[in-house]
Amino acid sequence: LKLGEGIAGEVAATGNAILCMDCKSDERFKNYDTQNDLKSPDTLISVPLTVHGNTMGVINLTDRSNSRAFSNEDLDLLLAIAKQMAMSIDNAKLHDLSISDGLTELYIRRFFEIRLEDEIKRARRFSFPLTLVMFDVDGLTRINEKHSRKAGDVVLFEIARILKDSVRATDIPARFGDEEFAVILAHTTAEQALIFAERLRERIANTKIKTLSGEVQVTVSVGIGEYEASIERHYQLVEHTQKAVEGSKQQGKNRTTTWRKEDQKS
Repeated sequence: LKLGEGIAGEVAATGNAILCMDCKSDERFKNYDTQNDLKSPDTLISVPLTVHGNTMGVINLTDRSNSRAFSNEDLDLLLAIAKQMAMSIDNAKLHDLSISDGLTELYIRRFFEIRLEDEIKRARRFSFPLTLVMFDVDGLTRINEKHSRKAGDVVLFEIARILKDSVRATDIPARFGDEEFAVILAHTTAEQALIFAERLRERIANTKIKTLSGEVQVTVSVGIGEYEASIERHYQLVEHTQKAVEGSKQQGKNRTTTWRKEDQKS
């Protein structure tokens, strides 16, 4: 629906509510049946969802079940409801902005750490597997120097897009550092996480990323850490996983390493 088109479009464009007590005789509903292939309503209220002077949507109510026309009292009630709804939607948007990274639109590190702490508590309480996958972008500094910082930002944005497209609805992805990403995989073993990580790594490596200064391809070094009973706080799992990332880098980059206690030097 375009602004100014139909009743809802008019309300969205003007920000003013419309009460139609008898739509059959209202000129605004002339030819409504033929234009919309819908039955013309008998009575209608259309109110804007407005906050800070900006209209973000419209609520339409048509034809009461008791066949009575909508009244001014009904309009006042719906306006009050719409005001509260608009404020709630706006607050939700502000919350999303406060926990999301501006460039990648992934969760920020602080929020991610809170969620990881919660997931560790749940894994401990209900005894289900939990893994953390982290990865660094290989050679991003070189891309920034050779092409531009903007090209580097495009790379980060595209990697984030691939990550978001690869995770399940229950997974929690984040931008953990300048060129570091992370994702919490609940109800997932290290073996299952390895399958996910390898698919993600290969998909990133095979993607040609277009920037203003040319096409680039990048790889990532991936690490996997699995929750175990000795882990009490989130930073312990992060430390294990980051060591696995370092292991991937030391082995030549563009690979996945799983943290294992027996591999660590005493």
